[in-house]
Amino acid sequence: MRKNLNRVVGILLIIAAVSGMIFNIAGVFVTWKYKDTVTTGATTTIQLLTTTLNTTVQGLEVANSALETVTSSISTLENTIHITAQTIENTKPLLEGLSKLMDGTLPSTIQSTQSALEGAQKGARVIDGVLRAVSSLPFISPDLYDPEVPLHEAIGNVSKSLDKLPTTFETMSKSIDQSTGNVDNIQSDITEIATNIGEINASLQEAQTVLLQYQTTAANLSARLETLGENMPTIITVLAWVVTFFFLWLALAMFGLFLQGMELIGYPLLQTDDQTPPKSPSTA
Repeated sequence: MRKNLNRVVGILLIIAAVSGMIFNIAGVFVTWKYKDTVTTGATTTIQLLTTTLNTTVQGLEVANSALETVTSSISTLENTIHITAQTIENTKPLLEGLSKLMDGTLPSTIQSTQSALEGAQKGARVIDGVLRAVSSLPFISPDLYDPEVPLHEAIGNVSKSLDKLPTTFETMSKSIDQSTGNVDNIQSDITEIATNIGEINASLQEAQTVLLQYQTTAANLSARLETLGENMPTIITVLAWVVTFFFLWLALAMFGLFLQGMELIGYPLLQTDDQTPPKSPSTA
């Protein structure tokens, strides 16, 4: 009874060992057969991501240039209003010109600025999504890109801070028309407007700083992806060898099971000369 049980267990071990060795050999074959395909696919994907990031960097450069232009315009406007506030006491004709400025030029400037910021906000939302997706890729540190305030929200806050200015300018225009004789009050209001514009200019400069940080982050990610793409063939080859070693190690273990199975059914393959050969079933 025990002998029959040993034979059954031995046959099962042999079947399991042979199946395992076939599986491991097939695994090695499949690994090296598709290694080049996987390498090509991974390299192509990384090249596509690198191209996307390079395009993102170029877009950030354009947005940065637009913010520089807007900041320059706001700075010029702030200086103009400061000069107007200093000379308005003794220059009544300037009051009429200032009324026109408040009624037309300044609202148009604010509207143009908000339009530019709206375009930059849309681009920043796309850029933020791309950077978050890239930073979550394998071999890329997720801590490389994790801003406290996304760029598109920062730009949106700047744009919202401009909403009240047209109403302020309209109110100032009416005040100037109705209070030409009250120079002191007008000068105080003009100074307040200059202060508000200075705060807006500071907000724009902060947004520009954030934009430069995004640009630097995107450039760093692009450089890392480019390096990863160059090293990808080597990485895939190393992984293929690791997988091959794993399969060969399993195949060796399966061969050990095979030897045990052969020994259990009465055909030990590693029998030495000093060992007594097993009795054949006919003589048992």
